[in-house]
Parts: sequence; structure tokens; C-alpha cells
Amino acid sequence: MEDNKAIELLKTRLTQSKIVLALECKNLNLAPVTAEQRQLVNDATMPPALKRLVLFLMDNQGSRTDVIASACAIGNTSDTHTPPKRIAVLNSLGLEIECKVLPACNRYGDFTVIGHLWLKPLATNKIWLKRCAANDDVSAQ
Repeated sequence: MEDNKAIELLKTRLTQSKIVLALECKNLNLAPVTAEQRQLVNDATMPPALKRLVLFLMDNQGSRTDVIASACAIGNTSDTHTPPKRIAVLNSLGLEIECKVLPACNRYGDFTVIGHLWLKPLATNKIWLKRCAANDDVSAQ
């Protein structure tokens, strides 16, 4: 009986986490990325880990930091994009990376939080914003 209650609690917490993530994704998702936008990132002078992170986020908006770390071979995801010099590199491309800390449920059924990352164009980024303006789903940017 106790196991059934624990399983139901876990299911409820996972459902809550999925709902919050879905709302954030709707508000923060990018318009589809073009080959030109990818090439700008590929040609940019930036640390390899930051480049891997940006390219990964182009296709995987809202990913959890633990998933990103594994997929991109990055030890500490936050250290990849938060130092001032790296923020400056992103800003020079007209981009920023936003971290939202969202509810999660760990493998033990405990309610916790984890960071999710989104790639966002800056207001001055004409290439990215032109694409975003054509996509009604990203009007919240």
C-alpha cells in the first residue's frame, strides 16, 4: 500500500514538472534555425564547449543541464556559458543563453529543481529576430 502511494506521488510530481516545462518551452522556443544561423555559430571564435552548447540548444531548446552535460561532453554546463567573456562572445552573435530553474523529480522520488537552458536572440539581432517575427509561437521573446 505504501509503495502505491509513493508511485502515485512520483507520477503527480513528474506530471507537474512536465506541465511547467511545456509552458516555458511555449514561451521561449526559437523559430526553426537556418543554415545561415548555424554557419555564423560554426564560424565564430569561441571555446569549443560553448560552440557545442549553442549548436546543441539550436535543436534542443529547454534541455536539462544534466542532459546537456552528457550530450555535449561538458563538465559544468553553467561554467560554459556564464563567465563574462563567454557572455560577450554570445552577445557578439546577438545571442544569450537563459537558464530557468524548474521543478523536477529525482530518481528517489524527491521533489527537487534543475536548470533548463534556452538559446535566445538579443533584441538587436536582426537575423534571428526576423525569423522569430514570422513565427507566432515565439512572440513572447
